[in-house]
Amino acid sequence: MPPLFRPNEIVEDLQGALKVVKSRKAKENDFLIIDSEGYIEGKVVEGSKVEKQIIQLGKNIPSEFNDKLLGCSAGDEKEIMILVSNDVKDKKMAGKEIGYKVKVIEIKEKELPELNEDFVKTLGNYKTLDDFKKDVKDKLEKQVEMVNKNNYEHKLLEKVMDVCEVKVPKVLIEREVEYMMKSLEDDLKSKNISLEDYYKKINTDEKKVKKEYEIVAEKRVKQELVLDKIAQVENIQVAEKEVKDKISIIAKEIKQDAVKIEATFKKNNNLEGLKEGIKREKIIDFLKKKVKTINSKKEVKSK
Repeated sequence: MPPLFRPNEIVEDLQGALKVVKSRKAKENDFLIIDSEGYIEGKVVEGSKVEKQIIQLGKNIPSEFNDKLLGCSAGDEKEIMILVSNDVKDKKMAGKEIGYKVKVIEIKEKELPELNEDFVKTLGNYKTLDDFKKDVKDKLEKQVEMVNKNNYEHKLLEKVMDVCEVKVPKVLIEREVEYMMKSLEDDLKSKNISLEDYYKKINTDEKKVKKEYEIVAEKRVKQELVLDKIAQVENIQVAEKEVKDKISIIAKEIKQDAVKIEATFKKNNNLEGLKEGIKREKIIDFLKKKVKTINSKKEVKSK
């Protein structure tokens, strides 16, 4: 049987304690302690029985479980049916309906600890509550700065695309659509959701999704073709030193050894992707300088 839940994804990073809820029914984001056992065609599936398993409503569980367990109380017993996707690895299971008998043992909710100096010292290298607050403030300001930067760059690229006439080869659009479909499928699989269930939930089908993706894909491909042409004309390249400098910045941010990070990039064949990212940043910086120059000339003329 395919795994239903990944408990480590749910509870590993909890900073607050979980307290038992007795005065209400289960709601979104609650944690449930459950016993479950699977069956197919009325027969219990060997090895499917799990006791005192923790799940979080609305997080990394099949939609059928989420829908049935919302509003439940401790002690409730539910029967939940799940249709296995046709694209699972175990072809014997493909297209079959699996039943689960579930008993809710407890309902819990996350109880956040009091924000004081004792608590913040457990979160990192903070000596005082003020140190923690300053760090949070700095990070929030950086996030706002990043959002503003991304918004500006997005509008800038849109303006550039508007004035560029490029015939985008159909084969490149199709390739990008396939990549987007594969990304969607992989994302859904990580949440134990099949494409069929996803289409049903949002009232669509593969043909309609691909049609929507084609519009996005054409814009993406056009943008890449235009940026590549700018890089070619302006001779924008990425030196090895720039790659190493970027890795050093990443290492500093995540407090890890730069040599190890570079080795990981090489091992996972991601070094070229990093290089392309740096190249894109340089092209956008070039466009920003062009806009700044044009605006400066306009100001001089107006005077």
